[in-house]
Amino acid sequence: MLTQARTFGRALRTVERCHGFEPLTVDGEIPAGLKGTLWRNGPGQFELFERPYSHWFDADGLATAVRIDGGRAELACQIVECPALAQERAAGKALFSSGQTKAAWWRMVGGRGKAVRNINMLAHDEQMYALAEGGLPIPIDAHTLASSAPAKFVEGQGSFHGHYRVDPRTGTVYGFGVEYGRHTTVNVYRLPPGQTAERIARVALSQTRVLVHDIAFTGDAVMLIVHPINIRVLPLMLGLKTPFAAMQWQDGEGSEVIIVPLDEPAKLQRFEIPAFYHFHFGNAFRDGDAWQVDLARMDTIDFSGTFSLDAIRSGELTPPDPVHFGRLTIRGESAKWTQLSESESEFPIVDGRQAGRRHQYTWAVRGELAIGGLGRLDHETGDWTDVPLGADVFPSEVSLVPYGAQEHAVWVLSSVYDAQADRAGLVILDGATPQAEPVARLWYPHHVPPPLHGCFVPAS
Repeated sequence: MLTQARTFGRALRTVERCHGFEPLTVDGEIPAGLKGTLWRNGPGQFELFERPYSHWFDADGLATAVRIDGGRAELACQIVECPALAQERAAGKALFSSGQTKAAWWRMVGGRGKAVRNINMLAHDEQMYALAEGGLPIPIDAHTLASSAPAKFVEGQGSFHGHYRVDPRTGTVYGFGVEYGRHTTVNVYRLPPGQTAERIARVALSQTRVLVHDIAFTGDAVMLIVHPINIRVLPLMLGLKTPFAAMQWQDGEGSEVIIVPLDEPAKLQRFEIPAFYHFHFGNAFRDGDAWQVDLARMDTIDFSGTFSLDAIRSGELTPPDPVHFGRLTIRGESAKWTQLSESESEFPIVDGRQAGRRHQYTWAVRGELAIGGLGRLDHETGDWTDVPLGADVFPSEVSLVPYGAQEHAVWVLSSVYDAQADRAGLVILDGATPQAEPVARLWYPHHVPPPLHGCFVPAS
């Protein structure tokens, strides 16, 4: 694992250049019916004015767009400019701290820092947005990828976090934002297409809980799971610790499940289950009197140490707790865990048409630290099928683009880093035959670091 992390770590360097749409080299044949734009966001600028960032998640965001039409493809990419980054560019020097990267202590007083927009992309009402772990969305121009001033969906909104879910029946987006202070509050938002957005729930968290990363959509409710990670407020407010360093796992405390019914959000449920940690949900759905919730789970996490850039690049990692994909069956106020993967698996994705409903297939990145290969789980047989990408070809989270009515009839798009050739690109697979070679490999004209999340927007 340490060797593999060190190999992958070569990809964690700043994008070579930013530009508008440029043609890509294509090996194989792009499916004729595949038309649209694959949007991705992730850490893309790993140093600023000669100051290196300490943590993978501290790097300034890079929005990328791969536009596909008529069997051809082209790439555009630009750094996402949040207000703090704009100030630093104007000053000609690095000014702010971020998750683990320190600044001068007086710039950190009050917990101030830079909310880099490097997590995800959202398409809503014909506008693209770059999202972060905190802060407001930043509109991204669909043609130039230029950044605009942060936007609010709801009056008084303080943040809109990087993960959201889309109801496939209506196109409504469900997301959340966390407000920090003496007490931490989670706000749940509903964004119907072409209609006024609204906050449907406001939930005060116990103590100083700080980290809510993802939201699940069950068809009739949305679900959050808040894990026992508190912030040590005093050293953070005095500028003595960065946010990641101030996070502390609370031994002996549980994880809290919060379920918000969509028809009557005021009647939310909240209860505690045995503690664990997770970054990402797969899918969730009603199953009689229970909810079935798929997610990638760890026992605990040391957030500041797990994704240190120096540790990844050198391979001198203290291995974190394993990440296993499985299913949480929630009935009443109890939860039963069923592990569905012997190997570590992260970034679980299902066909968006199945969101909130029982599904047959989950796609995931398989390997320790989410560094490894790509696989598809058949929930009916329990079998995983590994995708033949080649040695030292590292995939990212997939996007699934339907080409037929059945769940397996999807084009599977994944950004990849080919470590042996030191090149980045995009592979296109046929979801019906995951054991087969990709139908096309699209190679970028220069280095692009691995992204985290994004979405596919079909051509209109």
